[in-house]
Order: sequence, then structure tokens, then C-alpha cells
Amino acid sequence: MADFPSTSNTAVFGDSALIAAWNSPPTVEESYGFNSPKLPYPGSPSPSIHFRHASDLAVIGFLDGHVETKTEVPVASPSWWDQAANDLRNKTKIGYFSSSGTGYGVN
Repeated sequence: MADFPSTSNTAVFGDSALIAAWNSPPTVEESYGFNSPKLPYPGSPSPSIHFRHASDLAVIGFLDGHVETKTEVPVASPSWWDQAANDLRNKTKIGYFSSSGTGYGVN
């Protein structure tokens, strides 16, 4: 735990799914993790938080043990996604809960 600067701000699990934008047509698939829009590697991470509960909420668990409901924060889809992938994203409510990486355990 000492390796994490803020256990109350480090997400460890949550409602997740992903858009398989590489499929034709794109599909929704099970996801075992979620992405930050600003992960420390090149490329465009795909949105992976599923806002599936009432009022378009997702449930996120944090490293310190607390759980929060979060609403989607507007972040653009990866630039290589086509309109069908974006339409499926909007229909299924898959996105991000933070635009800065904060809350994902990355800065």
C-alpha cells in the first residue's frame, strides 16, 4: 500500500465492458479491466467503464476499500474508431469516469 500515493483515489475494480471496434460490425465484449484516457503508453486507450445502472451510473471500487458511483466524463473515442463503433458506445453507455487519469491510479 505504501507504493500508492493515494489509496482513496486509486480505482481497482468497477463495471467494465469494451467496444471491439476492430470487429465488423463492432461488438460489446466482456472486459476484465478498465482504461484511463491517459495511460502512460502510446496509443489511444479504449473507453471501458460501463455506465449501466440507474441514472447512467457506474460502480467503482477503490484501493482503500470504499465504493463510489460515478457518472461518465466526456472523453473522445480513439481517433481510429468509425461511426458504427461510436454509435455502439453511445447506445451501450461505455466511457470514462475521469478525463485526467486521476482515479485510475495514474497521473
